[in-house]
Amino acid sequence: MNLGGIYKAGFYPYPPQALALTLERITAPTGAPLRLLDPCAGEGKALAAVTQHLARLGAQPDPYAVELGDQRAAAAAQVLPAANVLQADWFDVSLSTASMALLWLNPPYDFDLAGELQPTKRLEYTFLRASYDRLMPGGLLVYIVPRWALGIKEVARLLAGHFHSHAVYAVPEYAQYKQVVLFAVRRAKALPDGNTEARLKSYAATMPPALDTATEQYVVPACDLKKRFVFYKNTLTPAEERALAAAHGVLTTRAWQETAAQPQTVEFAPAVPMRRGHVAMLVASGLLGTMTLSDTLARGYAVKVFHALTNAQGEVVEEDDDKQVEREKFITKVFTFNRQGDFGVVETNTDLEVFLTTHASAIAALIEARHKPLYAQPLPALWQKLGGLLPIKRLPGRAEAGLLDAQKHVALAAAKTIQARGHANVVADMGFGKTAVGLAVAHTLDAWPALV
Repeated sequence: MNLGGIYKAGFYPYPPQALALTLERITAPTGAPLRLLDPCAGEGKALAAVTQHLARLGAQPDPYAVELGDQRAAAAAQVLPAANVLQADWFDVSLSTASMALLWLNPPYDFDLAGELQPTKRLEYTFLRASYDRLMPGGLLVYIVPRWALGIKEVARLLAGHFHSHAVYAVPEYAQYKQVVLFAVRRAKALPDGNTEARLKSYAATMPPALDTATEQYVVPACDLKKRFVFYKNTLTPAEERALAAAHGVLTTRAWQETAAQPQTVEFAPAVPMRRGHVAMLVASGLLGTMTLSDTLARGYAVKVFHALTNAQGEVVEEDDDKQVEREKFITKVFTFNRQGDFGVVETNTDLEVFLTTHASAIAALIEARHKPLYAQPLPALWQKLGGLLPIKRLPGRAEAGLLDAQKHVALAAAKTIQARGHANVVADMGFGKTAVGLAVAHTLDAWPALV
């Protein structure tokens, strides 16, 4: 092969006029599901044209393409279903045998090289040998090669033994690449055919008729879609491996996420505004990250430590040299640093109370920006909607019937949370009226019928 052919990996696209004449020879039953294969798809133009032609005839073609070159494979994915296009070496692809109704084969025109870079077989033969059994019995082969390739003994013998109804034509652009196109139908069972083999070999020395003189019609048979079908490549490119690892690798597993270090700043939206105790825990735990509070920087810190107990402390019943008794304990601190360079540590509950009171406005603004609650105030229409529930339900010592205000707020907050996240849990003391709140949530969302 010359340097130009080597540069494009032996890819010689099928000429447009020849493609149009070839399509005239192909037909298919209306509504028939068809799988089409091109193991040397190039930019996918030929297979896309075949697909469109069969679709116009009323069939249901499903094309599959393999292309080694990354740029040509990307181009093929633009004109064919991207999920059915593999950038791969055809010899590294797994595809179900006898699964294709049409095999469109325009292989590279070159020698197949062994490990020592010594020419062995022609690629026109090795691609045919590696792909013909993907055709179902009765499936149509369209084989596009230089005319002399039909004179290769292995090519002629395989075509004669595994196919029937052969027809060979010279393409209109024959002078450019000496291409011919062969139509053949796969046999149900291989059968040696010396006469056909000799006739095919003769085309290496004898010009076949022109394609525009052809009159035969070749019918692409319907595929049995119930049979198991696989189509994938066995070796991924480095880029594909990285993408697959990012989407499905160990970093995405729950086990990794539970053991990996958590981010220092956690963004979340509480169901209702946080109380003072919640704010204290949020600050002390460090989940707010580094806070800018007027002229002071502050950051909380929480860590679990293990405190070893001894009998001398009066907390261990028995001394045992082989055992150590420990108690878990969380230590929380808030570290501060101001513009004057003063460094401080807030450790006790009393100091934390003073710290929260001093910086209440700044902390509230920070929490509002990062952790805005899903529910803060009721909409008048929803508040009024809940006012009509339980009209005869009166609590002892209460003249009015219906839900308490606290129950209404909880129900509306739970409904808002369900809308945002798909679920909500209501945790309250016995006697709060959680059943009534649940009914109010369903009423608010119009989630009927409901299973209680």
